[in-house]
Amino acid sequence: MSCNGQSYPKYDYSRRIGIRSMKTERNVMAKLVDKCDSRNRCDDEHDYQPPCGDNIVDGSDTMWHALGLN
Repeated sequence: MSCNGQSYPKYDYSRRIGIRSMKTERNVMAKLVDKCDSRNRCDDEHDYQPPCGDNIVDGSDTMWHALGLN
């Protein structure tokens, strides 16, 4: 999982966080592995993805499936 740093500015990357879907009411534990780059995307290193917006999290397909949001 990654985020833009504004939601979790002082997060310790060695721990997991709980994520809850308000839509499905499912919970999942995820490890925050990096910050979502809000300026330097759309290149090969970042899989040509556009920059992240504010308050956006990106997660693995497994995480979204576990939350019932796939």
